[in-house]
Amino acid sequence: MLEILPIFLAFFAILVSVIGWGVVHHNTLEREIEKNKRDLSTQYLIESYRVLADDIAKRGDLTDARKSAFEKALTDIQLLGSEEQISMANKCAMDIANGRGGDITPLIESLRKDLRKLLCLPPSKEGVKFLRFECNLNKKGAATGR
Repeated sequence: MLEILPIFLAFFAILVSVIGWGVVHHNTLEREIEKNKRDLSTQYLIESYRVLADDIAKRGDLTDARKSAFEKALTDIQLLGSEEQISMANKCAMDIANGRGGDITPLIESLRKDLRKLLCLPPSKEGVKFLRFECNLNKKGAATGR
């Protein structure tokens, strides 16, 4: 009986090592998947934030390209945003579809708040401010700032 004890201990050590490796590998894969999801979501929400804040908010008439970018931004928010952001995006879409216009500033502020949190940045006490230059089109269709 004592002759098989070293064999049993070696087998047990190998078994524990294999199981431990499997558990560590599984946990590492789960962390990587969560990190990739978070990174992808953050990337799309940053792009949506930029579209809403830079191209849409407080601008004049929307060109077809800006309308398309706006639709894509709302779609991305409906897919990847928080419940609050999804609700705001849906309300904005319905208001615009029904001809009532829509204030997207609360949605922009919610995106900014969540993105700052995801990026480990401190919360901002300041509201979103929009800087808009007046642009005129010359005869060739190029923008000229004033």
